[in-house]
Amino acid sequence: MKRGSIVFQIDDVKNICLLLCGFFCTMPVFSIGGLNFYNYPLFIYVIINLFRGKIFLNREKLSISVLLVSLFISTLLSFSIVPSDWSNYSLKFSLKISILMLLLLLVSSNTDLIEGRKYFLKGIYYAAFAQLFWICMQQLFYSLGGIDLNQIVFGIASPIQNGELALTGLSWERANTIIALTLGMILTDNQFVKVIFVAGSLLTASRTGIGIIACIIIYDILISHGRIHYKINISVKNLFIYVSVALLIIFLMQNNKIRQYFDYTIVRFQRLFTGGNDYSVNSVQIDGHVLYYQWLLPTLKQLPFIQVLFGCGTGISGWFYTVLYGRFPTIGPWGVETDFVGLILGNGIIGAILYYYNSLKLFFLQQNRKLKKIMLAIFVGTFMYSFLGSSVSILLMIFCLPLGVKEESTQKYDLVGE
Repeated sequence: MKRGSIVFQIDDVKNICLLLCGFFCTMPVFSIGGLNFYNYPLFIYVIINLFRGKIFLNREKLSISVLLVSLFISTLLSFSIVPSDWSNYSLKFSLKISILMLLLLLVSSNTDLIEGRKYFLKGIYYAAFAQLFWICMQQLFYSLGGIDLNQIVFGIASPIQNGELALTGLSWERANTIIALTLGMILTDNQFVKVIFVAGSLLTASRTGIGIIACIIIYDILISHGRIHYKINISVKNLFIYVSVALLIIFLMQNNKIRQYFDYTIVRFQRLFTGGNDYSVNSVQIDGHVLYYQWLLPTLKQLPFIQVLFGCGTGISGWFYTVLYGRFPTIGPWGVETDFVGLILGNGIIGAILYYYNSLKLFFLQQNRKLKKIMLAIFVGTFMYSFLGSSVSILLMIFCLPLGVKEESTQKYDLVGE
């Protein structure tokens, strides 16, 4: 077999690995041995690159490498702060989110990351369709007979929470479905598909999704300098699509169940200020995500200086709220479901600053408009929910790195091969 043929086959394997990683990284219901499935193709990709025996560290990668090291330092310090079951959980979490990501960064050349980006994002794009299909099936089966589709198929990740259906997709939480749908919306150039993804986001009644979509729309308006351009010569095909979508929306809004979801979304926003948790209409409890912010400053005032700097450990930021406020005392190790608060408590001021420095740096330096919007989505989402748990935010940071004008120019904006 010729050497060129072998290299070609290896590149094919690497591309498939990243495609699978992107597809499954928002679907935690798929796991093997307690580890989410997407980690396995990513691990294979890293191993293949390791066999080249080269390390690629340049100035573009330096700041994010420092971030990943700081996440692991927080975990090492956790062994002197929290009980062993919490620190062991943090170590396992860090091996995935810090060490594996650092290896990915160091054994991949700029060319690897730019080429691999297309396949990773294509995987996420396909995942958006899968998540959209699944939330529709969740709603359909629940409406027909109260059937919990996730429980029947996977035996886990029930979307029935406090007696109400939460459209979580192939996950325990809405966050993974939302990031897939919003990234799908960003990546596609098909206006009809964009509308479908936005509608799917609204059906989940996710405040995070609506917040991200609103910020992306505002961004689009700002970069067009406030001028909205109308296309006068609409083709018959496009006119048919737009009219069909409008009629479909009007028809769906006549359905009581669909209207209930949109009303429910409004209620969930109101609860940020008036109280009530995510699911129960009659609850008078303060929304959990608001409490995390309310407790943050009083918590920091009670911590030793070293813990303010480095936190209590990556992935176990809930420790402080369990000890000080009795939040989830019986479930074992957990992390705050808001990345902003979770980073400060789990990784300290240093970890949080490094994370947001990298996030904003990528947003301002990246010239590709779609990649810019992806970083905007991740940045906005961190204040409302947690994407770190699935590593998707770190993976997107790595694959959205601006790696040189010459190399970036080969990709333009056709990231998903539509």
